[in-house]
Amino acid sequence: MPDSLEKLNEEFSDWLGRLAVEWAIPLEDVSPHLGKEEIADRVKCYPAFGQAVRQSPINMSDVEGTGGECWALGERFDRIRFREFCSNPDSADVVVSLVAHLPSDDDEAAQHIDTFVENCRSLGYQDPKTDGFNASSAGLLASTLLTAAFPKRFVDFRQTRWKEFADELSYRLFETESPSYGEMIVAAGTFAQKICGTETFQQSWPAGEPLWTIAGICWHAHSESGADRPKDAPLFPYEEDFDEGALVLRKHLIQERNTSLIQQAKDMWREADPQLRCDVCQFSFAERYGEIGEGYIEAHHTKPISTLKDGSRTRISDLAKVCANCHRMIHADGECREIEELRELLRSE
Repeated sequence: MPDSLEKLNEEFSDWLGRLAVEWAIPLEDVSPHLGKEEIADRVKCYPAFGQAVRQSPINMSDVEGTGGECWALGERFDRIRFREFCSNPDSADVVVSLVAHLPSDDDEAAQHIDTFVENCRSLGYQDPKTDGFNASSAGLLASTLLTAAFPKRFVDFRQTRWKEFADELSYRLFETESPSYGEMIVAAGTFAQKICGTETFQQSWPAGEPLWTIAGICWHAHSESGADRPKDAPLFPYEEDFDEGALVLRKHLIQERNTSLIQQAKDMWREADPQLRCDVCQFSFAERYGEIGEGYIEAHHTKPISTLKDGSRTRISDLAKVCANCHRMIHADGECREIEELRELLRSE
């Protein structure tokens, strides 16, 4: 395995390990769940769409019918805009030119794709409610057509998704600061091909159309970003990075976000203490704030962080109920203090 591929393999493996920690599941359970629906959508729609795109002579009614059912075009695109594009008498020549005459050289292919995007511009294919021509819709259309026609070379492309995914793997996706859509689409396909060549990918996912799998993983990874965390998953200011002990503390905090387990713990705690008093200071949100405080308490993982391992399961008995203030003091300065230690601090006041 070349050095660059070895590095990518290491980064990809580490990223999967981080997901295992965040999801609180064993590492081997990550690949069956990661992007499962996204991958299935591609396997379902792309074969028929690819056949319609490659047929000669091309029938744009078939392209519209299969493309309209395609996950990427059906969910991310305005169906009306795609239907109008396919009904344009010039669209057949534009699609045939893109697919039938695609160069094998990547630089030439990028220029060829940019020509397609410009042709879409002449046909009025662009995002609604934008001033001038916005290439993102035409770019996604190009990448989707190419993914269907050349599944071993291209992936359906959205710039933000692929850039974020590449950043997660410490991979520089674009060589220039302002790449064209053709250059970005080619680069994303090359990136996906490299991931498919890693030992980690080949051991974790079955054969088939591997680039569809990578695309599904990429789009799913975008939806799992920090912006989508559950509202009751507290974020700590010190969670971002530490030079030493960072990973083990991060594991600790993530295990406190297992919302299903926390709800089970709350149900059990409420049976013994309906007011859900903090185990440190005895504060009760319900007593202090009334109805809006009912059922509110945070969960703290009491196991020493040095004992946490990848994929380790959290039990209800490992959790303590704490108010927000005490929880933050437990973790202040990047530490993980014992419940009794904080109780002693309160008693000494």
